[in-house]
Amino acid sequence: TRLLQFGKPMGYDLVNRIASDNFLTEDRATIDQRAADPRASIDYHFRLGDFKADTTWKWHPLGQFVVAAASIELLGHTTFAARLPFALAGIVTVLLLYRLVAQFCNSPGMALLAAGLLVLNSYWILHDRQCR
Repeated sequence: TRLLQFGKPMGYDLVNRIASDNFLTEDRATIDQRAADPRASIDYHFRLGDFKADTTWKWHPLGQFVVAAASIELLGHTTFAARLPFALAGIVTVLLLYRLVAQFCNSPGMALLAAGLLVLNSYWILHDRQCR
């Protein structure tokens, strides 16, 4: 939605701020000030490299934002619209892996095993669920 609103994926939209939230590297001495003052938080996270000076988010490739923005523009501002393209990509990934292994190994059983292992891989499920 920020891409649709501002033309680029913003890390801060005057209401919400997105940051990498690496708590181990956080400066604990300034956390109260940053929590109370948006400008202090933005300056701090800019210095960390979380986003550009204009608060454009830079931790992820632009493609996923473009795909999500197109789906939201087409289907409306809903969670379903934001996640649908990535859920479909996950399904297509499983089908393509099945086909690749079936052709390479000439074995539908091995293809089913490979696709099954992918579907059961918790890291893959997490990334697909998070729309990445």
